[in-house]
Amino acid sequence: KLWQKFSTYCFEEDIALKDVTNEQIFELIDYKSFFKLNNLPYDELINDENYVLEKLKEYKIIRNNYDFIDITNLGAVLFANHFSKFASLSRKPIRVVKYKGISKIQTEFEREGQKGYASGFKGLVKYIMDNLPRNEVIRDAIREDVPLYPELAIRELIANALIHQDLIISGVNPMVE
Repeated sequence: KLWQKFSTYCFEEDIALKDVTNEQIFELIDYKSFFKLNNLPYDELINDENYVLEKLKEYKIIRNNYDFIDITNLGAVLFANHFSKFASLSRKPIRVVKYKGISKIQTEFEREGQKGYASGFKGLVKYIMDNLPRNEVIRDAIREDVPLYPELAIRELIANALIHQDLIISGVNPMVE
């Protein structure tokens, strides 16, 4: 907390991508997830470009830069369609690694997320839950496959890993092993 008080730098307000056109905003930012997760009204039939851009500016996802628009780190980290389109954030997607056996010598699979943390969170939790070991439980004479870990615990662990990382440090990304 002390370092934060002395620091004037705010990662979220810094620029992830400069001089972007309106059309590029709609390609780079998952604005539909933005509206859904913020419980904002959005009608795809109307598709008012100015309304979308104003809301993204209001929530500091983007900001004006004369004739162009800049996408903030906040906007890219939370709502990127593809992290790879943001060079400064190329090491921020979450990585999921599953190992064979109990050692880290051989991997069964390794996958890196593409979407921003907010827009991809639900899919990430589902992906991890689908790949966790399961137990077979018999309830009322019916067999059920039950995950070894509760989804609530997995969701909380992932959220904490994403929220509490130091975003200023480059070259490291959050991992689930």
